[in-house]
Amino acid sequence: MGNLASGPTNLRPHETSGTEYHVSSGGSDSLNSGSKKRPFRTVTFALQQAGKVEVGNVFILLRSGDDFTGEGRIDIRGIAGLSIGTNDIEPARLGKIKVTSSPSIVIRNIHSNGGLTATDSYDVCIDGCTFSVGGTGVDIVRCDGFTFTGNLVEKQAPETEGGKRSGLHVAETVRVTIDNCIFNHNGFLKEDRSDATSFNHNVYIQTDCADVRFTRNISANASSHGCHHRCGGLNEDNLYINNPINLQFGYSSGVGNPGPFTGTVRSNVFSGWADINPSLPRGIGLTLEATELSEVYNNLFIPDRFGHVHASARAIQFSGRNYVPVHRGTHVWENTIVEWGGNPSITANRLVGNGEGMDAGYEKCMIDNNLVGEGGVEDRSDSGDEIKWLNNRESGYKFWANGTTLSDAAQGTLMSGSSLDEIIDAWVESWRVPAVISNVREFLMAAYGLEVRDE
Repeated sequence: MGNLASGPTNLRPHETSGTEYHVSSGGSDSLNSGSKKRPFRTVTFALQQAGKVEVGNVFILLRSGDDFTGEGRIDIRGIAGLSIGTNDIEPARLGKIKVTSSPSIVIRNIHSNGGLTATDSYDVCIDGCTFSVGGTGVDIVRCDGFTFTGNLVEKQAPETEGGKRSGLHVAETVRVTIDNCIFNHNGFLKEDRSDATSFNHNVYIQTDCADVRFTRNISANASSHGCHHRCGGLNEDNLYINNPINLQFGYSSGVGNPGPFTGTVRSNVFSGWADINPSLPRGIGLTLEATELSEVYNNLFIPDRFGHVHASARAIQFSGRNYVPVHRGTHVWENTIVEWGGNPSITANRLVGNGEGMDAGYEKCMIDNNLVGEGGVEDRSDSGDEIKWLNNRESGYKFWANGTTLSDAAQGTLMSGSSLDEIIDAWVESWRVPAVISNVREFLMAAYGLEVRDE
C-alpha cells in the first residue's frame, strides 16, 4: 500500500461534450492550436483561452506524467464548467492551484506540491488528486457544493514553524462530501513532533459549514486531530490511526456562538493514539463537544500496534464549555472499547463553564449497551441525573499480556477466540470497502506487524 495508499487511479475529467484544450511540456503556446496533435505548452495559456469560451464546458487535458510546476501558481478565476485532468493514468504535476469565483469546477488526477485553495465558488469537485510534501494544504472557503473524493493529502505543513495549517480546511461551505480519501501526517514535519501544535489537523471542518458527510476515509498521524468535525453531520466508516485526538465531533466556544450540533458518528475504527508533542499529552479516541440529538454507535476502539498505555487516554469523552446544557439528547450505545490505555474508557463528568461560572452539563442523554475492555470502567462522577447509564459492561476483551506486543499476541487467541487477522477480516467485510481502501486489510495487517496473507 506504499505509505498509506496506492494512490488515486482516476483518468480524466468527466465525459461530456465541450471545448478541449490539450497541454504538453513539449507543446507551443505561440504556434499551436491546443488540439491533441498540436498542444499548448503551458496551463496558464490554456486557461486564458478557456476564459474566452462563452458557451459550454471546457476541458483542459494535460499530458500524463508531465511536470508543469515551473509555471508557479495556477489561477482559475471566473471560468464556468471547467475540468482539468490528464489524458492517461499517470497524474500531471502542478504547483499551487487557486480557484476563485468559478462555478462547476472539476480537478482530477493531478499531483500538486503546492496545495489548493478554492473560494467563492460552487460545485467544486477535487477527485483522484495527490497533495504531497511541500504543500500548504487544501483550503476551501465560502463554497456551495464541495466534493473531495479519492485524494491523498500527506505532509502538508505551515510555511513557518509555529504557523497554522491543516491537511484539509473547510469553512463557510455547504453541501460537503469528503469520501474515500487518505490524510496522513499533516500540520507538522519533524518526526519527533516538536513542531506539532494543537491548532493543526489532518482535517478541519469549521462550525459555519453545513450538510457535511465525512465517510470511508483513513486519517493517521495528525499534528492534533485526525478529523476536527465541528459542525455536525455524518462521520461514518472511517479508520483513525494514532492521532492525538482521533475525532472531535461538535464544538463549543462560548455563549452566543454556534452550537450545539447534531449528527451521527457510526461504524468507525479508532486505533491507537499519540501526544501532540512531549509537552501536550492527549490520547483521545472520540471527543463529543456541544452535541444535540446526536447518535454515536457501532464504533470500535482498539490499542496501537505496540500496546502503549497512556495515562490520560480516553476512548470516548464528553467535553464542552459555556453552554447550559452542553449535551442535549445525545445517545452513545453499542460501541466496543478494547483496552484503550487509560481508565476510565468512557468519561462524562460534570462540565464546568470556562470562566463564566456556569454549570455546563447534560439534558436527557443516554450511554447504554457499550462493551468496555478488561479493566475499563465508566467515570460518571457528578454527571447528574440527566445522563443515563444502562447495561454498559466489561467485555473481558484484552489484546495482550503485559510485555507482549500485539504482533506476538496475535499468535494466540484474541477477543473470545478470534485471531487478529480474523478480526480484520470482519472489519473489512462490515465496511462498504471503496476503491482507495480496497486493500485496507493489507494496510491494517502491515500496521500491526503481521505477515500479509496471499488471498
